[in-house]
Order: sequence, then structure tokens, then C-alpha cells
Amino acid sequence: MLIFVTGGVRSGKSTFAEQVVSRYVLEDHKAYYVATSAHIDQEMRRRVQKHRDDRERDSLNWTTIEQPRNLHELAGEFQFGDVVLLDCLTNLLNNELFEGWDMNANNWIFRSFRKNIYDNILKGINELMEADVTLVIVSNEVFFDPLPVNEDGTYYYVELLGKLHQAIVEKAEIACLVENGTPIFMKRSITHADRTANR
Repeated sequence: MLIFVTGGVRSGKSTFAEQVVSRYVLEDHKAYYVATSAHIDQEMRRRVQKHRDDRERDSLNWTTIEQPRNLHELAGEFQFGDVVLLDCLTNLLNNELFEGWDMNANNWIFRSFRKNIYDNILKGINELMEADVTLVIVSNEVFFDPLPVNEDGTYYYVELLGKLHQAIVEKAEIACLVENGTPIFMKRSITHADRTANR
């Protein structure tokens, strides 16, 4: 099962996604937190530490995996029935698209490079789904402002993220936008929602 959770900065999307995991994880199965942050600055490190502290206080026994790139490498890590929280897609795409920027690399200008990133991220998601886990993907809404006019790194980033969102929502049983801590469901599998409610 695939659940997609998106929202703006400080919208409460990560907290809601963790609540979703607690609802779906069953006895004798594990809850995994796949962290995609590369810890690039002090603010990001502070936010990462806060999330870690919150999970340690949680009643779930979280297993954290640091995976800033190459999502497909995790395909063999999980077992049937595990619940995997990927937080977040926006960091994962950023790390993939701008790899080597500090060495003045600008591979994102090449269409083939961007397509390869898009294909590999979806491949990683598909391989996780083939492991029969419940996968919860968190992402950010960056589409309320106009797309940048100049075709620079920001333009290609927003373009790719939008395409990934569309592809993931198409695959997802549940997709929701979180605003002010409140989920607004854009897509919901009635059959699965009923089954969960009857547990």
C-alpha cells in the first residue's frame, strides 16, 4: 500500500505521517523511518534532531535508516507487513538532482540526467512496494508560486518534483494535503479505509 502526504513548510505533514504509520503498523512488524536529509546546515541538523527526539518518545520502536540518495538500495531491507515512512521526497530529489554542485557540477541541465533521476526514484518506490510494505511518502508543496522563468536548477527541480507527485499520486491508495495539521484527502481507497476502520 502507498500513502502520499504532502503540505507546506511547518504544515504538520511529518507529524501526521508518523500518526499514519502508528495506525498501520501491526504487532510483530517494524516501523522504519527513512531519512533523506543530507544535514547540510545547522538549521537542517536541528530539525533532524528534533524529529529523532520525537520518535524516541513515541511508543513505536522506530528503526531509522539514513538514505539521502539511491532509494532503490533499500529494496531488500524490509519484510512483508513492515511500515516504511520516507521523509521526504523533496530532500531526496534535491540530493539526486544537485549532486556535485559544490564541485561546480551542473548535470541537471541535461534532459537525460533528469530523466534518469525521475526513473530511478520511481524504480526505488516500485521496488519497495514489491516488498509488500506499507509505504508512506512525505513531500512538500512548492507549486503555489509560478514556475521560475529561467530554466536553471530551480526550474528543473520544481518541474521534476511536480512530475514525481503526479506519478506517485496515481499509484497511491491514499493521498492527502496537510494544512495547519489537518489532512485534506485528495484520494482515498474506500475499500482499504473501510478495512482499516474495522480493525
